[in-house]
Amino acid sequence: MLAATAVETKILRQQDQFGQLMAGLDADIIAVQGDPTIHISAIEHVPFVMKGGVIYKQPE
Repeated sequence: MLAATAVETKILRQQDQFGQLMAGLDADIIAVQGDPTIHISAIEHVPFVMKGGVIYKQPE
């Protein structure tokens, strides 16, 4: 799985710090059900939030 910024991190030569979802890298992500590029309403209900590699919200 690649993050949305994977290409940009290679251009900036920062791929060892972020741009992928893997152990040891910084991560600011949210997870939603469905495809928000098709149905923007998918972002109204965010069951998972991670910032700086720390999970702040996850499904119960």
